[in-house]
Amino acid sequence: MLRDLQAARGRMVMMTVAIAVSIFGVGTILGAYTILTREISRNYLGTNPASAFLELDQVDDSLVAAVRQQPNIADAEAGSWVTARVETKPNEFLPPAVVRGQRF
Repeated sequence: MLRDLQAARGRMVMMTVAIAVSIFGVGTILGAYTILTREISRNYLGTNPASAFLELDQVDDSLVAAVRQQPNIADAEAGSWVTARVETKPNEFLPPAVVRGQRF
């Protein structure tokens, strides 16, 4: 066995380096996964996320003020969404964020 190691010294060094790099890579990925799973949840909860979205046809300031006065409502605000799609070919639609491989 000793002669095999001496005869293939370069191969053994290359194999040892490859194993070391692999262990380092796996350790880095596991460390990043651990940090990200903890921090993403903490960051999201720190943004005070909405617990409900209500879709209404019309909302005025008096309605928002009345909702804020309800018990167990911490905050309320009116907002709007725009839903869009782009027809790239006849009867083929894509969201506007991905049209011809470009992001907008």
